[in-house]
Amino acid sequence: MLGLLALHLVTLMSPIEQAVTINADDVVSLTSPHRGFDPKVKCIVNLIDGKHVAVGIDCDEVKKKLEEK
Repeated sequence: MLGLLALHLVTLMSPIEQAVTINADDVVSLTSPHRGFDPKVKCIVNLIDGKHVAVGIDCDEVKKKLEEK
């Protein structure tokens, strides 16, 4: 028996302009960075495993990319 696995991968740009690929289904929430983050960080992507990914695009743009299928 063969199982199928479907991933909804999204590639975002980090604050240092490196590509970061995440599974959109693992995203729990998006938050704006608070004081203390590098000004290049525009959004924090919170993942189901408790990890956080800082990206260099704003949360509205991240949300649009996550909703694309």
